[in-house]
Amino acid sequence: MIDRHPQRARAFTGLISAQRGRELRRLFGTSRHSALPAVRSRLQTGVRSVSVRLIALLVGSTLIGTAVAFLVQADLGLAPYDVLSSAIGTQLGISLGQAGWAVAAVLFMIAALFGNRPSPWGIGYIIANGLAVDATSWLLNSPATLAGRVVFVFAAIVIMAAGVNVVLYSGTTGGPFELLMAAGETRGLKRIHVRYALDVIVLGLGITLGGDFGLATIIYAALMGVVLQLLRQALDDYGSGRQLRLATTCD
Repeated sequence: MIDRHPQRARAFTGLISAQRGRELRRLFGTSRHSALPAVRSRLQTGVRSVSVRLIALLVGSTLIGTAVAFLVQADLGLAPYDVLSSAIGTQLGISLGQAGWAVAAVLFMIAALFGNRPSPWGIGYIIANGLAVDATSWLLNSPATLAGRVVFVFAAIVIMAAGVNVVLYSGTTGGPFELLMAAGETRGLKRIHVRYALDVIVLGLGITLGGDFGLATIIYAALMGVVLQLLRQALDDYGSGRQLRLATTCD
């Protein structure tokens, strides 16, 4: 088939590429909590069953916690949010999962002061994250070679992106960053600006307090958005294909 409008096709392709580029920039550096609101607009679904919501939330939270544990065992640095959690854990002598609860509790209180109280779903998400982090960190063994540790880092990024997508499928709230972004939006701030500020502040505090910052932190910040977008596109394509197949079957 001959393309009679090559310029229009090139313009459309350029527009799609530009949109994807903007999405990648918006997702750059996302932590495990800021990634949820960053991609929610495309993957939020109308799941109605409470049991399905609960199962999806628990599975997604467990995957996210497992990804954090892979980064812990890789020992090359943690994701931005967990850099602060590791610093708090060291200072207080508590586990990484418990430190994550402490940081989330402070952020929840700040969000509540701005009028955005956490839901039971959001609290459950945080609790499940912490339990999964500590449980899988205990089960996993650190690789003996540098190559193995790097594989753990990339595995963590893929597992984290999968977990974020499963939590989004549950249709429930993600956590404190989402509440703070909503609070900023009601006060005239752009959600993306609030997200950047939260990630930078949390990471900066973590580094200042001696958190586990390293090469994996940089790799995570650079690749997390790309992997999230790839998985999101795969889910979108699967959903569109399934609807088409169902429509064809009905016809």
